[in-house]
Amino acid sequence: MKFLGYITKSKIYRSIFGYDIFISYSRKDGLDYSYNISKHFIENGHECYIDQLSSLTPGKKLPSNIKNAVKASNSLVIIGSVGAADSEPIQQEVELFLDYNINKPIIPISFNRSIEKAIWYNRIEGLAIVEDELSQLKLGQPSADVLERIQNALTFTKKSNRLRRIAILVSIFTLMLIGVAIWFSIQVSSTTEELSKASQDLKASQDSLAVNNSKLQNSLDSLATLTQSLDSSENNLLQSRKTLTEVNKSLNSRQYELDVTQTFELFRQGSEGLSPSNASSAKTTFNRVIQRMKNLNLDPLIGSHALLAADLIDETAEQIIDIEPAAAFIKVSLDDKYLLVVYDHQDFGGNPDIEDIPGWTSFVIYDLGSGNEVLREPIESNMGSYLYASSKPDAFLFKESEYIILCSFYEESISIDKHSLTGDSLEELEKLPDEFRGLTITRRKEVYNDFISDEELYEVHPDEGIDEYSRRLVGKVEVTSSNEKLMLIGTYEGRILLIDLETGYIKKEIFTYPIFSADFDSQDEYVYVADEESVWKISSGREKSIVDISQTLLLQDNNFWKSERLLDVSISTDGSIVSLATTHRLFAFQIHNQNWTTWEFKNNIESVADLEVDIKNKRVILVSENGSLIVANLNNPIKFEYEHVESDKSVVAWIDQSFQDVWLSPIQISGEHIEVNKLSLDNYGNLAKEIPIKLQGLSTDFLEQSNYELHSISRVGNSLALIYGDSESIMHDFVIMPGQLHVQPLDLSTKPTNHILFEPTSFVDNIGEEHWSIERVEKIMSISSEGRIQALTELHGSFSISLEGDVDGRGYNIGANEIIFSEEEAYVLGLQFEDETSHLVLSIEHLLRDVQFNYNVPWRFENEPDFVSIGKNGRKVVIANRHGSGLILDASLYDQ
Repeated sequence: MKFLGYITKSKIYRSIFGYDIFISYSRKDGLDYSYNISKHFIENGHECYIDQLSSLTPGKKLPSNIKNAVKASNSLVIIGSVGAADSEPIQQEVELFLDYNINKPIIPISFNRSIEKAIWYNRIEGLAIVEDELSQLKLGQPSADVLERIQNALTFTKKSNRLRRIAILVSIFTLMLIGVAIWFSIQVSSTTEELSKASQDLKASQDSLAVNNSKLQNSLDSLATLTQSLDSSENNLLQSRKTLTEVNKSLNSRQYELDVTQTFELFRQGSEGLSPSNASSAKTTFNRVIQRMKNLNLDPLIGSHALLAADLIDETAEQIIDIEPAAAFIKVSLDDKYLLVVYDHQDFGGNPDIEDIPGWTSFVIYDLGSGNEVLREPIESNMGSYLYASSKPDAFLFKESEYIILCSFYEESISIDKHSLTGDSLEELEKLPDEFRGLTITRRKEVYNDFISDEELYEVHPDEGIDEYSRRLVGKVEVTSSNEKLMLIGTYEGRILLIDLETGYIKKEIFTYPIFSADFDSQDEYVYVADEESVWKISSGREKSIVDISQTLLLQDNNFWKSERLLDVSISTDGSIVSLATTHRLFAFQIHNQNWTTWEFKNNIESVADLEVDIKNKRVILVSENGSLIVANLNNPIKFEYEHVESDKSVVAWIDQSFQDVWLSPIQISGEHIEVNKLSLDNYGNLAKEIPIKLQGLSTDFLEQSNYELHSISRVGNSLALIYGDSESIMHDFVIMPGQLHVQPLDLSTKPTNHILFEPTSFVDNIGEEHWSIERVEKIMSISSEGRIQALTELHGSFSISLEGDVDGRGYNIGANEIIFSEEEAYVLGLQFEDETSHLVLSIEHLLRDVQFNYNVPWRFENEPDFVSIGKNGRKVVIANRHGSGLILDASLYDQ
């Protein structure tokens, strides 16, 4: 029955009633628009025919099923798109409809009068054309006016056509009955019995006709029900497709969330092994991990540095143009729009012979935006021979279809040649064009020779590796950026090095085919390199996270630094201000606006006891080794807010973390007591308060025999921590005592009860068992909120001591800073300078989880670093050496 119903629908029903609408369209640009018209009217109970055959192409005859559908349709809707204008199948459909459907409506739809250009327009000329917007066609959504126009036509034709077809059907049946009745009348005219039988047969036929009419009505009702069911099924199918799409999106999103969650959990468990080799993958993953950690109120310190490390090792390069071998030189135009490639053709002796190669290419100009060739000239042309024989120009400008201007700078003159592209003429300009004004020509710097020699640059030295009879002789290509900060070196072995001339740091290293020429753009953002086959576009890699603080310090004459040296650096707790102290001056550098403030000392100093930035009160506080207290207000760059010289004795000092007090005490210990001086920063006029402290467990005779010195002083809460000891082994009570290091906390809230918490005789470090001595302790780096003293030694690197006497040694030979954020977040940052590789490695270690992340900091200054200071949150690190070279590493940019 189901199959019979389908036959009834597709054969009987269509042959009787046909279609309400036949939609004629071009599949090139009208499919979605036609489909949505059909969908609209099917949903409203109309019968629509829309061709879905994929094999139909222009020029092919219409299939019979389409022809039958055209003939049986009550109206024709033409989608008059650009693609339909020259469509032969649409022309056939229009002509067929006009031939078989007289007085039936045709509704042509035009977009920006496109239908008037159609090859079949003469067949519908004079009809009322419905205009719709081209944007509606592109969206595939017919406007309300179009749908209303079609509906008005259907309202009239659909009902009348169906009634007319039913009337015709009934007439046919009636005629058939009349014929049967006449035939029976003739047959029964001979006898009454035959007439009676004919009457009976007529009555039976009438009864049968009534039954057939009833069945036909039932079939029509079933057909209407099936049509509604089909419409409902189509709607359900569309809804199911939308639901499936949403489910797929949701699954993809949940899978990504699962990946991030798994990575984050591995990190929390200490299983995520981070290193510079996989920092690039961390760049993608940790963007989401950082946000996840923030949502859980965890500090994403390692994640931020992982993103910074990924930028530092980024070595992206893009091949943008395929060229012929081999380029004599390349040059970027002043406006950075074009690239000039000049070729050099040589024989096996290495000598050009222009007469033998007149048709060969002299030069090509490329559009750097698209990579397309815009001009090519052979050697035999005037312009081609000129460029082929000339040396590399210092600058060039190009305007398509008009001219090329080449500019060369000499010691005492400038050469400017303008080549017309219209007349192929050469003109020597006397006046420098405006585009060339302000142009400076850089000279090659020799600084790179200190760390890149030919022996290190080549695997096979050019003197040995280049055959003098090779097709093309090439040695080493060198080009310097206009700001003289970057240099690119390329070799015949295909090695490309991009070098920071200020630090000597190799920013990028790429291997390709032999290098022939290179040039920076005008902004020094990219360098273009021509190898044997291609032109490469390489980013100069100016890291936004590296701030060079050497600029102001190195502006002075080199002789100036023979007497002046950097003594210490310090960064504020929020990482916004860096302070630098030299023997002659005090500097403050505000990172956000690159602003420097400088103060001159009245008297030069030799060393710094402590240096801090008070960010709350916008001031820099310095205590020199002889006890001079200097306070500089950032709002007054002219003079110091306060300058006081205590004495000529060497002291140790600690600027209280509250920035209210300064603690001072002489280094040399005399007798059993140490005089600790407390000086208020809120009232400089008050005299220092002296606090006598007795050294516990050390007798006078012992001190007289020893060389005990106080080396560091600090305050933790209400406790004052002293680090002191003897730098030599001494005899005491007939026992040889090695040099010792003592940490003595003193309760300042009550009467002091001094006792030694830490008195080690030796400590096993990465070198082996070594005795601690006062000489090896340089300074206290920080005091954590957990009561741990982070200190720096000359030999062992850094170590931390708790007030309970626990010692934790670390191998950072420049400095370390313990940063504790909460019970779940505890980090230690440290720097290690590797002499054998000249690499400066920043290490971030999580104290509560087995996670450590190391990466190279771009430090290749002439001298190794001496100082480090780390912001409270660990995101900004300032590094410097005594000669004034330094940089700031800023990982806070990756928290956004």
